[in-house]
Amino acid sequence: AGARAAAEDAVRRQQLHDAEHARAEAARDAQVREAVAALHRAATALAGTTAPVVEDCTRTLHEAALAIAEAVLRRELTPGPDGARALLARALEVPAELGLHTVRVSPADHAHVTALLAAEPDLLPDGVTVVADPALTPGDVVSEHPAGFLDGQVQHALDRARRALEGTL
Repeated sequence: AGARAAAEDAVRRQQLHDAEHARAEAARDAQVREAVAALHRAATALAGTTAPVVEDCTRTLHEAALAIAEAVLRRELTPGPDGARALLARALEVPAELGLHTVRVSPADHAHVTALLAAEPDLLPDGVTVVADPALTPGDVVSEHPAGFLDGQVQHALDRARRALEGTL
């Protein structure tokens, strides 16, 4: 009878121990879930505050880079004898088989390109004419061929770069 009572007591103690252990595990699991939820809320709040700042900094950096590029291009493409040669070279980048027939430049560049061609007529292929286009700004060039044109306008190139950079945000 004493052995049986001791065994029953041992079983009861084990059951109490197991129940206490289960309660402790459940309490620990609840604490871990609450800590993970708090960390998740904190990370979400942090991301909500830092993501716009990072995006704004990236946008500002892209805008500054484009502004610098535009300033450098405008400086390099200033009308003059050196700019005329570079402008004409860009205009003639159209593959010969396309049949380039007209090169449009700004009125400011037209005088310089005309002077360059007077000194070096071989720079321009036969059948190609250079015309002044008041819609173009200094440094811009449009090469026309039967199937279309090659747009060498600086602002259009910068706009394409800007759209590409904005697409990365």
